[in-house]
Amino acid sequence: MNRRAIIRRVDLLLLVSVLLLAVIGVFAVGSATYDGTGVPAFARRQLGWVGLGVLAFIPAAAVPYRYILKVAPFLYAFAVVLLVLVLFTGSGARRWLAVGPFSFQPSEFAKVALILSLAGLLSYKRVTESLGGLLVPVVLAAVPALLVIAEPDLGTAVVFIPLLFGMLFAAGVSYTRLFILVSPFIALVLSFNIWLLGLFIAASAVVVYINRWRFGEKTLGFSAAGLCALIGFSAPFFWNMLKEYQKQRLLTFISPEVDPRGAGYSIIQAKIAVGSGQLFGKGYLDGTQVHLRFLPEPHTDFIYPVIAEEFGFVGSVFILVLFFVILYRAIAVCRDAGPGPGGVLAAGVFVYFLTHIVVNLGMAVGFLPVVGLPLPFLSYGGSITVASFVMVGLLVDIAYRSRTITRW
Repeated sequence: MNRRAIIRRVDLLLLVSVLLLAVIGVFAVGSATYDGTGVPAFARRQLGWVGLGVLAFIPAAAVPYRYILKVAPFLYAFAVVLLVLVLFTGSGARRWLAVGPFSFQPSEFAKVALILSLAGLLSYKRVTESLGGLLVPVVLAAVPALLVIAEPDLGTAVVFIPLLFGMLFAAGVSYTRLFILVSPFIALVLSFNIWLLGLFIAASAVVVYINRWRFGEKTLGFSAAGLCALIGFSAPFFWNMLKEYQKQRLLTFISPEVDPRGAGYSIIQAKIAVGSGQLFGKGYLDGTQVHLRFLPEPHTDFIYPVIAEEFGFVGSVFILVLFFVILYRAIAVCRDAGPGPGGVLAAGVFVYFLTHIVVNLGMAVGFLPVVGLPLPFLSYGGSITVASFVMVGLLVDIAYRSRTITRW
């Protein structure tokens, strides 16, 4: 392939945005772990992860995504096996698997495998045109999500839910069917108020009743309404299943000042770091919240406050613009590729990045509870970095195929 063909194939604006984020991430990780004695080991390792991510990007962008979708079921099965192995042999709260001197997080690989599997599965109309058919993608998403919850890693497990429903929406599933599928999760949220829960269960039953579905679909719909009641009224049981630190994170999200030295400490210090950067920041390596060790986990979960404190509002907005480019390009590719497997796959990539960005930045500014979800390209970690580059590679390939499909 000549140089002109390569340039035509790659979305340069997308690629430049991704590489800028990755380079900024290396410097941000270096600042977050700097101890005054030279280049931090974390920064050197993160640079290595970026290099590995670029290597993973190349085949993801070069191999036609339709070929990759053919092996997606095997990738999914392999990911599930890895998640099971984590429960028995994993380290670090049973989230990591070691391969020689290296370790990786299988849950990140499971996200990629799920996106590919759903993109292939949802291209079949018989799957998307009935509630019964939709049970298959629901089960596909539920299996890795439950295994990740068992690690325990509630933050990563949360990602599987928007991935499922975002890709179902892109595949053309009707609003009423989506409503029935998502209703158990809404019931869980509304379980704090018995009256709201009751009204929602009644509304779910009405939606099922007024739709002209076949008998089997109506039966499944009413079963979903019953499941809403079961989940809502058994919410205390689910609450007791959470680890104590997970309960504290959810409670202090509402009011972090209640426990300023415990579970609320992270949120308070992150908000202080973001605010203290003001317009232009304190300068690289001069962030007091970071270098006086007030900010916990600055190189992973709270990498954004590090950037906000050292580069201020201007630097923070620049980061948001780069992320906006990725999301905008993903939406554009999804639109151009249409409702087929390419469009659904692009939607999965969009939801993947959107969920990580919204949840991580929401944690940093106190809008969402701290659930331990990294920020793509910026947070330290090989698994999230390589997976993010693979996602971008798939996006580049879908964009190229959708532009050239009329000429082939």
